[in-house]
Amino acid sequence: MPDLNYRIYNAGEARGDNDTDFKKEPALSVNQWERAAQTSAFHELMRSKRNFIIPATIFFMAFYFGLPTLAAFTDLLDVQVIGVLSLAYIYAFAQFAMTWILCHLYLSRANRWDDIVERIKRETARKGAESQ
Repeated sequence: MPDLNYRIYNAGEARGDNDTDFKKEPALSVNQWERAAQTSAFHELMRSKRNFIIPATIFFMAFYFGLPTLAAFTDLLDVQVIGVLSLAYIYAFAQFAMTWILCHLYLSRANRWDDIVERIKRETARKGAESQ
């Protein structure tokens, strides 16, 4: 039975591989979580994530479901652009580009969020030291 007070950082260990090179770090206590949630950096992180993820998800869903909706209920995508290539094909291929672009945008934002997480850790540690 694993010790629930620790997180395992080695995926191989979690899968049961023979790799015994793993790092254990104590999990955060309730007080530490509460201190972290009270930091200004935590609020900045939540606001930044919400301001990106919600609009990106709405855009993705609208763009993704736009193709079957337009194809099923309108003749808009039947327009021939070049030879036998219609707008439907262009729209379908644009979905691949849109997915890669959204992935790249998310990755660049996530890297910035990692910097904010480090600030949260520092602020939480400082608040913990002040309270003792």
